[in-house]
Amino acid sequence: MSAILKTQDLGITFGGLVALKDFNLDLRQGEILGIVGPNGAGKTTVLNLITGVYRPSAGHVFFKDRRIDGLPPHVIARLGISRTFQNIRLIPALSVLENVMLGRALRVPESPLAAVFLPPKTRAQRARWISFAEEILDFMGLSDVAEVDATALPYGKQRAVEIARAIATGAEVLLLDEPGAGMSTQEKQELSKTILDLRARMQKTIVLIEHDMKMVLNLVDRVVVLDFGCQIAEGPPETIKVNPRVVEAYLGKVEAVPDAGN
Repeated sequence: MSAILKTQDLGITFGGLVALKDFNLDLRQGEILGIVGPNGAGKTTVLNLITGVYRPSAGHVFFKDRRIDGLPPHVIARLGISRTFQNIRLIPALSVLENVMLGRALRVPESPLAAVFLPPKTRAQRARWISFAEEILDFMGLSDVAEVDATALPYGKQRAVEIARAIATGAEVLLLDEPGAGMSTQEKQELSKTILDLRARMQKTIVLIEHDMKMVLNLVDRVVVLDFGCQIAEGPPETIKVNPRVVEAYLGKVEAVPDAGN
């Protein structure tokens, strides 16, 4: 598989605090990649740097061999990278359908005059826009709540709406920031199936940040591990789960217990 997204020696410093240092990522087309690590390890910082929320202090980001670090988030989204957030960011007072339609807005050329007067061409375009969003809701199992206020849904459903909105942008690469947070075991199982379907049926390449290690290790092709802003391990799930540095990062260093007989 060829690389679609790459970072080279990526890093950022906040007031002298190194939040991320020398982060190198080579994301392959069609891959599901997990980024894991303890709280404060720098996982969300990586997504913020890739999507233009932060400008890196060092290093570069490339999407399809084009350098994108320094570009604003809406431009990066239009190029084909979209994300969800750790804290749900749905628009209150808008329905599920309307929230998902907003994700598509960056690809719908509609002038202010056309939006006011709605000529036939604009009405036809709006109909296609709605139909596109409805197809995504059907894929995500949200058709039955299309007209419900998105922020009135249960937590797990709100997470699903966020993913649907990210899909609606037409992104080739989806960056999912803790999509399973607050979900029940059953909801996480459904989420895992959805992520696999996104790759199989929609040909999406996915980066997943998640604290549920069992979910990650059962789902992804490869894992990158961060600790204190440093990349400490990378590889397939079966090697990562027994890597001593990874075990230490999560559980702390285990000191030898003195022999009681000495």
